[in-house]
Amino acid sequence: MFAVAEFGSTCRQSSDSHSDKDLLIIGDRELSKRLANRYKQQGYSVSTLTQSQLVRMQHRGSLFIQHLRTEAHVQLDVDSAFSRWIQTCEYSPPTIAELWRCRNTIKLIDQWPRDSALEGWRSDFLYCVSRDFLIKWLARRGVLAFGLEDIERGLGGENNGLAANIGDLALLREAKAAYRDGQPVPNGAGEAMEEWCAALRSFLKLPEPPRAPPSLDKYIAGLSRRQFSSNYERLRSLEGAYKIATSRGMQHPSHDLLTCHILQPNGYGSSQARKAAQMYAYLCDVLNLIANKPLNPTAYPLRGCAAG
Repeated sequence: MFAVAEFGSTCRQSSDSHSDKDLLIIGDRELSKRLANRYKQQGYSVSTLTQSQLVRMQHRGSLFIQHLRTEAHVQLDVDSAFSRWIQTCEYSPPTIAELWRCRNTIKLIDQWPRDSALEGWRSDFLYCVSRDFLIKWLARRGVLAFGLEDIERGLGGENNGLAANIGDLALLREAKAAYRDGQPVPNGAGEAMEEWCAALRSFLKLPEPPRAPPSLDKYIAGLSRRQFSSNYERLRSLEGAYKIATSRGMQHPSHDLLTCHILQPNGYGSSQARKAAQMYAYLCDVLNLIANKPLNPTAYPLRGCAAG
């Protein structure tokens, strides 16, 4: 199977200045990597998957497969193999465990001590995880909604407090786009973040942040002992810690390579032990950097920066 498919807001005809141009390449790793670089130069946000990865996602009941089935625009499909396969993929609802992992990640974001250097990162992280949670929560109720406008419609008939705060989530989406473009977050993003966190706390029955939160340095140091619920959660936590380090003028010896991986989180959705070990080693490095301790000389090196 070798295919290229566009998906997301462009396919839903709801894109705006804050939208990504999402593209998926399915096929051999090396060929996909070379093709991905060409599409990135055209402004696409590119993910790559092998056929076996795609099949495993379907077996796990990944909603991303239904996302592709309902809205993907196929640009290239050798022997129509992808188009035929995607039509055989039946929908299965997300599990409670998936929703619980989203809940734990939202709790992690809410507990981070506030710092101006983290406002863009926190807006981005919170928006992405909130959207993931809402997509899965609605899917368990039989509503397939992948864009923010569809999520808003799906929440419209629910009396749960989240629908009333959907404007805050929309502002976090703007802040996410600004952060990824290296621009200042829009005015009001901080207030929107707190209002949305409060709505999520009420809905998910999360504890209130402590009245006397730990210092940022103490909290970050504790990340080395955290049992992360996913490689994505680990990578985004590494990103937050490194934002603090760089805001203080500190830089990892492999700064360019580390930054490249932070900016391309799509490759860390799997549970590969090697990737988890790499991210843990680099997280420990960054925590030592912040604490003015020596770096780990036996850390796993990041070998190249793949597209996905």
